[in-house]
Amino acid sequence: MNDELLKLVDRGNLDSESAGNLVKELLGASHDLAWKGAILGAWACKGETADELVGAARVILSKGLPLDCDGQVLDTCGTGGDGWKTFNISTATAILAAACGARVVKHGNRGVSSTSGSADVLGRLGINLDAGPLHQSECLNKAGATFCLAPRHYPLLSALMPLRKSLGIRTLFNALGPLLNPARAQRQLLGVGRPSWMRPIAEAAMRLGNERTVCVHGSDGLDEVTLAGPSTLIVAESGSLRELTVTPGDFGLPVVPTGLLAVDGPEASAQRIRRILGGGDDPGRHVVAANASVALWTAGIAGDWKESLPRINSILDSGKALETLERWALASNG
Repeated sequence: MNDELLKLVDRGNLDSESAGNLVKELLGASHDLAWKGAILGAWACKGETADELVGAARVILSKGLPLDCDGQVLDTCGTGGDGWKTFNISTATAILAAACGARVVKHGNRGVSSTSGSADVLGRLGINLDAGPLHQSECLNKAGATFCLAPRHYPLLSALMPLRKSLGIRTLFNALGPLLNPARAQRQLLGVGRPSWMRPIAEAAMRLGNERTVCVHGSDGLDEVTLAGPSTLIVAESGSLRELTVTPGDFGLPVVPTGLLAVDGPEASAQRIRRILGGGDDPGRHVVAANASVALWTAGIAGDWKESLPRINSILDSGKALETLERWALASNG
């Protein structure tokens, strides 16, 4: 496996099979942490390709605990690591999308490259993170949303968490996380914190079986639709990729400086999400609404990426989005 390390150091790409074999070694006990850190660091410096992501994802998916769901489901997720320390926008988006009729299976973890991962904030919102498959399915049926905690479905990945935290950089596993939804969600709104990952992740998701993946990157670096400036969307479906640019004006929404979305941890994030879902006054409301509008289009509920905004605002003003969260919390703890 030192040949692969040297190849990565020389910025050489791996084929799908070689990438999968290398991930097996990373997950195994044959190599020390120094070697694993060198692999992840060299891979991050080179940049991951679609072939590499597909090979790595297939290996990890084969070792995971799947969640069986009837019908089509949506995931709103992201690579993280954008450095902005915002409240959990994709988590709020998932709840709002569920309130608007989408069936959402959110896959996530505790914070690795951020101060507040989706699991951190959902726990503070009352969601039982230890729910087993029956409870997960019940949440989906009763509230339209459920959560898959990555370590429960992919326990092998837990051994690498301390190393990933100590490295303090975005690695292969940030790019892989959104590709590993245990329910194999075929519709995904996927936030990407690194522009060079946009096309490889979109292509990999399509090759892994997704019907429609919308990868998004804000011009401010946000791994969400931003309202501080333009956002780039790459839509992967029907065997091809197409690129769109959307602006706050296209949504008919005000410019929202990204600094206004910052929080200092999961408790503050949870408070803002509750306020937004309850129809309260918060600049983050517009950002969540924009992302939910794209999410509903991704799910096939809306005909385009801005069509749902009037409905979304009505749902927020009515408090139905907060009611969806409360139903989810109740079902997960039942």
